[in-house]
Amino acid sequence: MSTSSSMGEAVPEGLSHSTEPGVRCMYCFEECNRVWILECGHQVCGDCARTMIHISAATESRSGPQCCGLAVTEQLIRFLLDDDDEYRLYQDRVLERTIERPIYCAVPSCSSFIAPRNIEGDYACCPNCGTKTHVPCRAIAHPGQCREDRALGATLKLAKAKRWRRCYWCQTMVEHARYGCKVVTCHCGKNFCYCCGAPISAESCSCIGWPLEKEQFRSHLGRYVLLPLLSPIAYLYRKLEARSH
Repeated sequence: MSTSSSMGEAVPEGLSHSTEPGVRCMYCFEECNRVWILECGHQVCGDCARTMIHISAATESRSGPQCCGLAVTEQLIRFLLDDDDEYRLYQDRVLERTIERPIYCAVPSCSSFIAPRNIEGDYACCPNCGTKTHVPCRAIAHPGQCREDRALGATLKLAKAKRWRRCYWCQTMVEHARYGCKVVTCHCGKNFCYCCGAPISAESCSCIGWPLEKEQFRSHLGRYVLLPLLSPIAYLYRKLEARSH
């Protein structure tokens, strides 16, 4: 069942809205012909609501678009994104941020996200360029056994020697300079600690900073441990030596 607004557009039953004269959007403060009343009671225009929806899909948030901590209903999202292609794009962006180990096109110049509906068996077909990606090895589709296994092993060995980190979410290898902030952001949008590899949250990581290299450890040991201990002894030795003369 639907009702008709003063604009002549049918609005599904259950979507709270207002068409009172002079009503304003709380985000852009513009007068609107219609505002949508969210779960928290705030009123937003259609353009601002769409912007909120797209921003939530493009960020790391798993909870979807919200206002005051309350989620925007799926019914309103579907109504505002009335174009099927636009709604499908929104759903794909949400999937990309919420499923583990998302699949991307193996062509570097494309690297488009491949939704589960485009994956059949071990092969994922890119909706952008049409290239098929072999899911197990993430390379361009090939016949026979994966040729990347040996190369992957060598890469992992090198990564261990170089102390690179692998993203906990998409398994991409990340290299970071060993100074500055320990928090890194992968191309998939996830943040994790470069010291231990754990996702960044209030409880997940207790690292206090970069682990010291061997040479750094020796320098710190001499400067901050041995020198303070030996300085008083050296001072007394010089005093005794001066008295003897």
